[in-house]
Amino acid sequence: FTFLQVNLIERHYILKNRGIVMRISNLKVVKVGACLLGKFKIESKIGKHTVYLDQPEIAGGSDSVPNPLQFFLLSIAGGIISITRIIAM
Repeated sequence: FTFLQVNLIERHYILKNRGIVMRISNLKVVKVGACLLGKFKIESKIGKHTVYLDQPEIAGGSDSVPNPLQFFLLSIAGGIISITRIIAM
């Protein structure tokens, strides 16, 4: 497996009335591992999850699972939906 690690600083603001009462910052580590299984199929370990990527048949893959562009677009859609839900709460 090839691993990529990203360190992110999370900042949370606790709001009370109209002023910021407290700011909390902490370090979040995101670690992703990936391994080529076949011609284009990739297995990736993300935390406790395992996901697979492949290329379409026209690009030389077997089209057995979503391709990287589809996962990328899904991540953008998921982020937008999650942020919208958080704001709505």
